Amino acid sequence: MASLLSRRTKVNAKGLFMLVLGPSKAGKSYFMGTQPDGNILHLHGSSESHGSISASTPAGDRAISVQWERGDKLIADIMSILSPENLKAENITCIGLDSLTELFRDIRDTKIFKQKCTTASGKHNNFKESEAMIDIMSKIIHQLRVLYNEHNINVVCAMHARVTKVENDIISEVKPELPGFGVAEFLVGQFNDILVLNHNKEKGVREFVSHAVGNRDSKNEDGIVTRYLDFTPCLQNASVIPDTIEATIPALLKLKNS
Repeated sequence: MASLLSRRTKVNAKGLFMLVLGPSKAGKSYFMGTQPDGNILHLHGSSESHGSISASTPAGDRAISVQWERGDKLIADIMSILSPENLKAENITCIGLDSLTELFRDIRDTKIFKQKCTTASGKHNNFKESEAMIDIMSKIIHQLRVLYNEHNINVVCAMHARVTKVENDIISEVKPELPGFGVAEFLVGQFNDILVLNHNKEKGVREFVSHAVGNRDSKNEDGIVTRYLDFTPCLQNASVIPDTIEATIPALLKLKNS
């Protein structure tokens, strides 16, 4: 048996393993392009192709936008793109997945997802959807975490969120656009860093708001809430988190490594 020291878990405490929540046009793709060095892989779905322009605005040619395949080749294509060999060959230092919301929609159209939700009688079981989505997504999240911990690649995953409360032109509450309550519980526990992106039109800036909360509920067939998930933004390793933070990767890294 190998020594315990040789099997010590590799943990990256200085970079970003991040979930960015925000409404459409908040600037999530632009934020991905603020990685200060190396190249950025902007991995996106078909309806997020416009994000390639936003990501390349701050990064220029360093932003490499790649659209994942739809249909039954989806999972294999993403896992191939996220291989360490491919990323090292292109000097990728940051992965921007744009977005989880669209990825969930595309996964629902795959044969493997439908099989996981099919009963013995051949019918679709809606109650199996969250379990099936988590099972498939866990493989992708695991690969992203390996790239982050073992290869020091920053990971930023965007997710659409519906704004449910605004105070003084600043978002104070959002509801993530997710396919099921169980998926929300799963995702909140996977990311080291979770922040809400706000477009402050009064100041003309895009910024992260650390006091905004996210929530998700689960209702039964009578519309009664049976479970409620409430989570707040976090930035691992940061001793102090200001109410608002400049929406750039260097600004977040400075807080985490101060």
